[in-house]
Amino acid sequence: MNSIQNKIQKSSKAMAVILKIMYISIIVGLCIPIGTLIWVSADPNINFNLIRGVHFYSAVGMAINSRGEVIAEMCIIILMGVWMCYIFMVAYKMFKSISKDMAPFSMANVKNLKKIGSLLLIYAFVTPIAKVGFYRTFASATDIQFSFDFSFIVLSLSFFFIATVFDYGAELQKETDELL
Repeated sequence: MNSIQNKIQKSSKAMAVILKIMYISIIVGLCIPIGTLIWVSADPNINFNLIRGVHFYSAVGMAINSRGEVIAEMCIIILMGVWMCYIFMVAYKMFKSISKDMAPFSMANVKNLKKIGSLLLIYAFVTPIAKVGFYRTFASATDIQFSFDFSFIVLSLSFFFIATVFDYGAELQKETDELL
């Protein structure tokens, strides 16, 4: 049993470190779209045909040719990045607590897993709605397609299922602790 606890502790610490690195990477990476948003917003007379070596592309690889499209894409990237940072922060706290308490089956972890599932589900719906909203606001002439990313919906449902398994594990852990 002790070796299993050591594995849980080590893998939880490793996951916490990985999530912290990803969290920091996203924060650092958000500097580029924030800087681009400030640059494009500050100069309303940017001629995209005259900027040499700087090409903007949307998330789906379409060339961006107007100031409004750049602003819309940068707003979408910033929104997605901030949302992912929050998800990574919740996951980081969960793995950090598992590495300290060495008790993965706790109600706190069940709540964190459900929270991650909820955040992923909201992300799946908010992202396309925000994309349409940003494009209609800043680049109304651009035709934008509305579509959901079903992979985030499936991932969200997976987290809800794992939370249910952890809930059952927490009940069994509680019963075992009471028997001993």
